[in-house]
Amino acid sequence: MRYKLKTIYLAHFKVGMLLNLWVSAYFTYFFWTRGFDKYPLYTLALIFKVTAYGLGLASEKLLAPKREFYYRNMGIGYRRIFGTLYIADLLLFILVLIISATCRNFI
Repeated sequence: MRYKLKTIYLAHFKVGMLLNLWVSAYFTYFFWTRGFDKYPLYTLALIFKVTAYGLGLASEKLLAPKREFYYRNMGIGYRRIFGTLYIADLLLFILVLIISATCRNFI
């Protein structure tokens, strides 16, 4: 199953993954420069992450509807594909924020 998901992500979702990673890097920079105690920045980061997720989902549904049959033939649905991608991205973002906050406290 992991091989199928890896193939799908590397073949079809490069732009979506790069968009989500860019948003993560952008807000990590903002947290690093402005401080981790700015709570509205967390809300803004989550709004931008959800917007990036929505853009990724909308672009896939609107621009490439014929791929759905390809995924179904592989035995994987959209919920599994996007759920795994977005949960992994959100966990990576949270992990980077925790590591950045820890490193900043020691500098």
